[in-house]
Amino acid sequence: MHKYRFWRLALIIAGLYATAVAVTAVVSVVLGDVRPVWIALTGYAEDFGVDRGSPTPLIVTLALVWVANTWMLWQVLRGPVSGPVTRDRRVAWLRRAIYLNVAYDVILWWPAELLPDDLYDVVGVLVWAPVVLLFPRVLGDHPAWRRTALTLAGLISVAGSALIVALDVMDVGYRTAPVGSGAAVVALAAVAWHVLLLGSQRRDGRWSLGTVLIGLLGLVLIWVWPIGGSLLDLDIEALELLGELDVFFTVWLARSAHELATPWQAATAPARPYRGARWLMAAGALLLLLGLVQAEESARQTFNRWNDECPAWAFGETRYGDTRPEDREKAFLCKVSTDAFGVPQLLPDTLSDQAVLSYGRALCRTTNEKAREALLREAGSERSTWSVEDNVLVFLCPEVVARRRPELLRSESEARQAERDHIAEANARCADPWPRVRARREGTAAYFTVEVGSYAVYDPEGTAEADWEKAFPARGLAGSSGGVVGVYAYEASTICLTVKAFGSAPPLRLKGWEDVVEVGVVSRSGRLEVPSMTEGAEEGAGRPLPDLAVAGPGRYRVRVYARARSSYEEHLVVVYPGRSAKRVGYRSEAASR
Repeated sequence: MHKYRFWRLALIIAGLYATAVAVTAVVSVVLGDVRPVWIALTGYAEDFGVDRGSPTPLIVTLALVWVANTWMLWQVLRGPVSGPVTRDRRVAWLRRAIYLNVAYDVILWWPAELLPDDLYDVVGVLVWAPVVLLFPRVLGDHPAWRRTALTLAGLISVAGSALIVALDVMDVGYRTAPVGSGAAVVALAAVAWHVLLLGSQRRDGRWSLGTVLIGLLGLVLIWVWPIGGSLLDLDIEALELLGELDVFFTVWLARSAHELATPWQAATAPARPYRGARWLMAAGALLLLLGLVQAEESARQTFNRWNDECPAWAFGETRYGDTRPEDREKAFLCKVSTDAFGVPQLLPDTLSDQAVLSYGRALCRTTNEKAREALLREAGSERSTWSVEDNVLVFLCPEVVARRRPELLRSESEARQAERDHIAEANARCADPWPRVRARREGTAAYFTVEVGSYAVYDPEGTAEADWEKAFPARGLAGSSGGVVGVYAYEASTICLTVKAFGSAPPLRLKGWEDVVEVGVVSRSGRLEVPSMTEGAEEGAGRPLPDLAVAGPGRYRVRVYARARSSYEEHLVVVYPGRSAKRVGYRSEAASR
């Protein structure tokens, strides 16, 4: 009666699952979208592009997944063992471990995926390891070589998996040579363990032929799905569904645990073990372990240059001053392996981390460009004719870079404070050249220029793109086009800039100025501005300057005065309403471009 009740419960659970999937399938048909049934069958909320509708091949595959999962549940929820049950403690512990893995495959994987990736991998190894290590201890009268081989293969697969997970936690990626070859050895050991165990199950007598065949099919499909998908060039949703069809491994585990409960009966004529088999299996295990050993000339990379931290260093978001001392070599490795924006890597991936650091220190020791080029050529760099930036070398030899560019050693907060201090100092140095001439709006600030050394007075809302191209003159101090007045500096430097806006034309005062030119500009929005420097920018006014369009929308005249001082350059910009668009030069325009 107890077995009948359990069998009925299994039937009810499998039926409920099948019904739930059928309902979501109907919803998918009504909505014309396979997403609901996809989530019900796979448990994944990611759509993998399945919101395109409901193509027939996808629906057929989903139906097969439905059948496979229903059959899996039926097999997993089998009733208690009929007949006597073994009291062997090792068998009891192994059955518990197997059923834990079955539960993990069926339902526990979903909450486990909510864990961080590293912890998820650790949990997977911990759940599977007891099964691998306990199975050889519960086998019946088997040859010693088989037990030895099974134990060695299991140890290599479990220990290797644990090592790979540990290296991954320590940011040693799969693109490094030791980890890549080690993963292949671990996979080979896992396959060897599975094959040997299936042979042992067939010989043991407690497991049925059906269980062994299901286990063999599960092993084959693990390799068939990805290889077949690659050959057929299937997209990601099809590969995901093919993986969902592989329920045979879970069924094999469940049936193995169920049938293991039967007491083992000694065979009437046990096979005589082959004495030399132990040595053969030991040699095979040694060959597997040798696969982990790398040649001395292979690149040994102890830091994953493609981890999440790397972009922050590679693209300058994390400065030297904000990097922990123990992470500075990692930061250097990140920066030399960056190839963004079409710029090749400074040092190639074929070099080990130790070689990269060695070349980096050699680059630190010399400032001779030809010597640096020779070092880069020797390393195989595609940037052998390029200079090596100090913002890269600072992470490796800060004491050397500090003599040339001490600002590169600052933290982000220190750099920002230094920039604020520099701007405040420059602003304090600048004074109004016409202090007695009061305007309706006025202001003085240091203006920071870059490259060609220029700035603009412009309408921020009513300016066309073409105006910017035409505003700056081919020669002379200033020019204009539409809503833009373009002004050149004598040099690319800091300018002391004063702006004054009047309601009418002020007196023309030329004394003391080297260049004076006046142009016309149009303000369609009723504003005329000089841009202020924003945080992180390299040019702009050191403090906000006022809107110079005192009469609102309309035409204005802009008179620009310029002169060079001993250590800086001074400009005065006078703006007042005026209809003329004519350009007038009042003084020799020495600032020509």
